[in-house]
Amino acid sequence: MLKVGGGSIINTASMAATVAFPAMASYCAAKGGVVMLTKTAAAEYADKGVRVNSISPGTIQTAITDSLPQDMINDRNPVGRIADPSEVASLATFLASDESSFITGADHLIDGGYTTI
Repeated sequence: MLKVGGGSIINTASMAATVAFPAMASYCAAKGGVVMLTKTAAAEYADKGVRVNSISPGTIQTAITDSLPQDMINDRNPVGRIADPSEVASLATFLASDESSFITGADHLIDGGYTTI
């Protein structure tokens, strides 16, 4: 990226970087580290045309979440559902595009409002 004059790096964190989950201290700490790595790299490379952001998904529709009781998941999320993987992909596509050329060093929660409550 430095040789071609810039680009966009998108790191994957988690809403667990923002809120604590019992028995998941290592995961929460690691994802918090991803957010701070993102911010530090953004500060170091902004003047070289490299943007660095992170995405912090909440619960996403996967084979794992398919096995969980849907009312348990939906009751904990203000929008009343979990995310489709395409919604996270759309955010990544935006952050990779020139449409987000003034966004760097930011963590983007995509959690349906989970971290607001």
